[in-house]
Amino acid sequence: MVSTSKNAASLREELEDLYAEFRRMHFPASTNDERVRELHDILIMYTNDVSPAIMEVLKGPRRLFKVRHYLGIRKNRRVESLIRELSRSKLDVGVDDVLKEYNKRYAHMTKMIDVALALLKVRGRGDRN
Repeated sequence: MVSTSKNAASLREELEDLYAEFRRMHFPASTNDERVRELHDILIMYTNDVSPAIMEVLKGPRRLFKVRHYLGIRKNRRVESLIRELSRSKLDVGVDDVLKEYNKRYAHMTKMIDVALALLKVRGRGDRN
């Protein structure tokens, strides 16, 4: 978890850096494994929730706060569960490397979420998971 003892400016800078790094990350490849394809599809949709929400946080406080702008700032238990299940499964050669890339991407996204939540808390938006 991110320390909320940081000020808003340092949290915003950290979030900007994390988001820039996220944007440079390549999306993991899909595979012929049905279970990995499910993770792939869910992660695409999850990315489409998280990315705009992080951009909204980076825009800074606005007079008309709308909860819908921040709905993507949450962890995805289904993605976590799929990664955990697949990590314990026997996978075809090369698929385990792809799974590591999915795990890396999701871990990075959760780090962004933690920093975004800390920033919102410092700004007085409350603590939400």
